[in-house]
This record gives sequence, C-alpha cells and structure tokens, in this order.
Amino acid sequence: KQEKELEELAKKGDEDYNGKYTNGTMFWPVPAVKNISSGFGYRWGKLHKGIDIANGSVPVYGQKIVAAADGVVIYSNYSNTWGGGYGYYTMVDHGVDSKGRKIVTLYAHCSKMYARVGDKVVGGQTVLALAGSTGDVTGPHLHFEVRVNGTAVDPIANGYVKIK
Repeated sequence: KQEKELEELAKKGDEDYNGKYTNGTMFWPVPAVKNISSGFGYRWGKLHKGIDIANGSVPVYGQKIVAAADGVVIYSNYSNTWGGGYGYYTMVDHGVDSKGRKIVTLYAHCSKMYARVGDKVVGGQTVLALAGSTGDVTGPHLHFEVRVNGTAVDPIANGYVKIK
C-alpha cells in the first residue's frame, strides 16, 4: 500500500470495532529484543515514521512480534502479497483514545505472518508475526509505528512505548 492508502486505512480503522484505547503505555512489540537501531525522525532526507527494533544481546530475526495493545487487525499481507518498502506487515486498530483520536499500530519487515484481517488481538499476548528482513531493509529488524488519526507519531516521545 502507498502512504496515502496507509494514512486513510489508519484514519478509518475497522468501522465495526468500537474499542477504546486506554491511554496507558503499550506493550513492547518484540519482548525478547529491546535494542533500537533507528529512532523516529528525519533520516536520509525523509521522515522515518517509526522506530526500528534490531539485534541487541539477542538476534531479532525470527523473534515473536506481539500486539502492543488490545485491538483488531485491519491489514495484513498474510497471503504473501508484497507490501513494497514495508515488506510483509500488519496493522492493528486499537480504538479511540480519551480525546477521540484513532490509534493504530503498524509492524513491518516481518518474516512470517500470523495475523489476519478481523482477528481480535490481546496486547502483549497475541503473536502477530515473526521479525524479519522483508521490504527495503539493510538488515533484520521490526519497524514499529504508532499512528494517531492516520499520522505517524514518535512512539517513545509520545509515551506509547518505553524500553523497560
């Protein structure tokens, strides 16, 4: 999907899902790996819209990626349709926060997909995929985004996730 389509999907979410995002800190999406190789912000002349979680003391390739919070899967290229620069990826709608904003997370560059559109997920428990190196990458990592009303925001600076 192209960026405009991603923004629209993240804004709209699952129209049948009326979940509420509780505004707390989300679960870390790769429990076994805490290392960030690249943060949110401008890089190589364009905005890097998420954080990259990569090899630390444990190799990231093949590690379980869990839902960062409760929600419903709104996109997954489970059928192995290529996702362009993101490779294999999935998106989860977490509902609206206390300010009425739609909260969606995106998990990219996966090696194996488990999540399917419509799946209800439990934060910190549901395994969405395995980390990998599909799409435009220099090495294995999880690219993790938080989108608020369709717009990517810094997941750490905005308090959505923190390294424990």
